Amino acid sequence: MAVRFDFTVRSGNTATLSVPVFDGAGDPILHATLTSGWSARAAVRPVDESEVVLQGWSTGAGTITWGITSAVPPAGGDPVTTGAALVAIPGAMSLAWDWTVGEYGLDVLDPTLASTEIVLGVIRVEPDAARP
Repeated sequence: MAVRFDFTVRSGNTATLSVPVFDGAGDPILHATLTSGWSARAAVRPVDESEVVLQGWSTGAGTITWGITSAVPPAGGDPVTTGAALVAIPGAMSLAWDWTVGEYGLDVLDPTLASTEIVLGVIRVEPDAARP
């Protein structure tokens, strides 16, 4: 089950989206497991159903890496240590975006390439007030 997370990026600023990775039962998937043949992909589209991709990321392209985080499991309870998908948004990337709102999703793929969407939401791009 995917978690909904909406966020905003200021145009030209660097950001990293850190997404805890849990399996379908809500159990943590550890960093050591993720680095053993797992991959991830993410895309922003004008609307979820669109074939148009405004921006894409993947572990294959090096724009998603694996990390470690502490997070509350989907069912609640105390925080646990789990692996995390780290989506890089360099300043040059966000500066080049000519759109202001999109819908995104992030999937993790196990070594058999079975895909699970772990997060989805809306990304908004706002101008950086400090830029001329």
